Amino acid sequence: MPYLLAFILPLTFLYSPKIEKSNIVMVTKPLTITQERNTPAYNLYQQSQIIQKNMQMTKQQQLRELASQNRTVQLSTETTEEVTAVASVAEIKIDKAELHAEADRQIQALVNAQPQSSVTPSFTQTSEGAVIRGNFELKDGVGIVDHLVVLKRVFEGQSIEVGQVDLRAGLYQIAVGAFEGEIVAEVKDRTGILIGEDRQKIYNLKRAGTFFEGPTLRLGRPSAFAMNGRSVDSRKLSDKNLQASFFSGHFDLKKTSDVYPNVARHSSTLSFVKDSTGAVASTLSVRSAADRSDTVLFSRKWVEGAVDYLSEQLQIQYLPETGIIIGRILVDGKPVQGAQVMIENQPGLEPYYLDQFLIPQQSQNYSSENGYFIIPGLNEGVYEITAYMGDRRLGTQQFLVATDTVSYQEIYSSAIPTSVIARSFDSFTGEQIMTELFVPGQKDILNLEGELVRYRHNSQYGLTEVVNRPLIRDYAAYVYIQNLSKDHLHLPQVKEAFLEYVQAQSQIQIEPETSTFVGFTPNNFFDVHVADESFNSAHIVYFDQAGNIVPKQIAGGGFVAFNLKQGIQELILQDQKTERSFSTVFYSRPSVLFVSHFSE
Repeated sequence: MPYLLAFILPLTFLYSPKIEKSNIVMVTKPLTITQERNTPAYNLYQQSQIIQKNMQMTKQQQLRELASQNRTVQLSTETTEEVTAVASVAEIKIDKAELHAEADRQIQALVNAQPQSSVTPSFTQTSEGAVIRGNFELKDGVGIVDHLVVLKRVFEGQSIEVGQVDLRAGLYQIAVGAFEGEIVAEVKDRTGILIGEDRQKIYNLKRAGTFFEGPTLRLGRPSAFAMNGRSVDSRKLSDKNLQASFFSGHFDLKKTSDVYPNVARHSSTLSFVKDSTGAVASTLSVRSAADRSDTVLFSRKWVEGAVDYLSEQLQIQYLPETGIIIGRILVDGKPVQGAQVMIENQPGLEPYYLDQFLIPQQSQNYSSENGYFIIPGLNEGVYEITAYMGDRRLGTQQFLVATDTVSYQEIYSSAIPTSVIARSFDSFTGEQIMTELFVPGQKDILNLEGELVRYRHNSQYGLTEVVNRPLIRDYAAYVYIQNLSKDHLHLPQVKEAFLEYVQAQSQIQIEPETSTFVGFTPNNFFDVHVADESFNSAHIVYFDQAGNIVPKQIAGGGFVAFNLKQGIQELILQDQKTERSFSTVFYSRPSVLFVSHFSE
């Protein structure tokens, strides 16, 4: 049993580099944030009544009244016709006492009419609104010179209300119409360049006199792609032997602790780690913007020993040139003992769990205190894996598997569930379209026959594939690439006739064993790149908001990419003006239609 000895001596075989976790995003070029816009298809669905129109008018009137009283609030309607309030640091004069008094005057009548109790977020709108107040801090070297602070509540990807910030007192306040979504704060310079940001979920707020206590906002560097790599043990290996990359190997990091800045929220990319000496197993991982999960590296000897040990115990022979999944289950950043995982799209596959000595055990039916599991001998493809604790779903994560490579992901969950609102509508008219959805990690198929449907999950980071099957014959079934950090799932339904029209007008011949991708974006002047160098860029066709073919990209429209080869694919959009990157990773399968949004 030579392989058992290898596991008993982990310091010899678990030989992987220890890499510092990256928490700081270095800005290497100016970041310019343009005025926010809705997702292109959702622009046609603005009548969904996320909040009542009279509430919007009330909030806008309150802001105008504050501005008329020499408050440091500026009003801007710009391109979205949305009122945006910003606090001018250079002119700020509101002190803590004034801020408190102003809030007290505005909602005293509301407070008198409501009981003093803790508030749990509800899914209904309040009739008058309430004020949330919390602490406001700067970190990671984010400084204030002549910058603007933007404070808002964001729900379903849209800015709903705006608020105020008092930097001297270190406080913020915002009047909201519902306890849903996130409070978002951004520091921008006068030209719109993003300097710092933070966003916190609105959850379980408690009353404190005339207002509700909100989460502390700590504004650090803008989000980026980071490896967050580390070894499974404490032994060190020189970083110079490791090569790390993003965008499917097209952007090399100088050091594995470096980051790729200026990345839009909800973006994802494929990272690779390779060791020139061969000591560390080649590892791929799907990384999301601002992802706090780790990429754990294992030695090649350990991986080979683990596979051989399982092969001997199970009396089977794994095929050569296959992939291997190594995953970890965490809740609130801590490994979970006693959890189980299930491969949703291939339920016949058996996972194996690592014991406290990191030895895979055939007879162990749940995770040990380290939370690791392993699945060897896999064909290339996409695997949707859900973790359970008894009947409770802990989270779901997508694993992309390649030949002779370790696919590592963490099922990174939170004890606090995320509520997701799903909507279905015609991509060019906004008409409500009935559909049914298969969402990995959900027990039942979701029927979207009304305006919306809600579901919950506990996953914090990563991707998942939502299967969309419209109940109206004219519309195409497709796979939607969903980022698990989003609080909404907006499904623009695409007619078969539209795809046929685009193909015919562009005279593109569909190649065998390929897929089609439809992307929607609110951005203008963007370049579309496919990481696959063999892809013919002439097979990308642009369309406008009405679905008409156009010669170049138009704000609020999108694109269709034909003839994407089978395998791991990555689509990258880069704004020509700001150089901000929007990207997504997926596994292309023959004759499958994929759809996604490229937006903040």
